[in-house]
Amino acid sequence: MYLERGKYMIQINEVYGVETDSEMNYMLMKKYTKKNGEEDWKTQGYYPTFEKLMMDLCRKEIMGTGFKDLQTVEKKFAELKKLIKDLKVNL
Repeated sequence: MYLERGKYMIQINEVYGVETDSEMNYMLMKKYTKKNGEEDWKTQGYYPTFEKLMMDLCRKEIMGTGFKDLQTVEKKFAELKKLIKDLKVNL
């Protein structure tokens, strides 16, 4: 967990993080590089529960494989399963 622009963010992996705007929403954040070379985060979506956020993250990651073949999708699914298992967050 780290402080970003005055808010707490939990970094899920190298690309994605989670923060909250209040007690109402979880926000999926994605890292990007600005034109000046600095890294920052953009909101990718708002979710009522952490579970729904993680479901959408899994969908985005699996869709990002391009469905090249079943092995690629299975590999991504295994990575996500491990990520979720290893994620130790008390929200």
